[in-house]
Amino acid sequence: MRLATLCLLLVLAPSMAAAGASCPQNSVTSGGGFDAVQFSGTDPTGTFGQSGLVPWSKGTPCANGCYDLPNGAVAARGGANTQGGGFGAVHAADVYHIVGPAGPPLTFEAVLLLDAQLDPYTGFLGSIQSGAQSASCSTGPSCEAAITLSHAPGESFLVSADLNASGFNGVYPPGWATVTGEIRFRGLPAGYSVVSCQNYDVPVPAHTSSWGGVKALYR
Repeated sequence: MRLATLCLLLVLAPSMAAAGASCPQNSVTSGGGFDAVQFSGTDPTGTFGQSGLVPWSKGTPCANGCYDLPNGAVAARGGANTQGGGFGAVHAADVYHIVGPAGPPLTFEAVLLLDAQLDPYTGFLGSIQSGAQSASCSTGPSCEAAITLSHAPGESFLVSADLNASGFNGVYPPGWATVTGEIRFRGLPAGYSVVSCQNYDVPVPAHTSSWGGVKALYR
């Protein structure tokens, strides 16, 4: 048995968007065996439609790959079955900056929080990247990937998240990997917040060190 082809390959990241340019491109991918279909776009939310991306909102079902950047949400679903495992994947990128009093660079974390519901013979891989910094996690039912960043208020920086859910080929009974993720920032001093090209609007907790603490604050 093997994981469906491409199931744990991350979707290629788009180029850094310059300040004032259009927001970065995002993509969703779905497939099984050697076949995969990908749709891309720059809308703030998206999932598979009949001929391209259609809007998707955090908290609603996701059949393959989904993203909602104003809420910092991603989701993916892939399956295991007897006739070729399938996978769903999403690549979501946005240009962020810190809002608050002017001053020197601030050190903080960008975090991808993941929750997974995994049937037998399924799995997932999530990662977060910014510049040379990257981190990933793949252990359910919950995990986090965190990177440490340093940026001055008003300075733009790209953060992207990738999430893949997949299942093995040739197994019985069939099953699913259903994974949801949240892109969050933590550790900024009081009085600072994070906004983005896609109108990211989520509170930033100061000095929250544990995954459980962050999860409780945001939910």
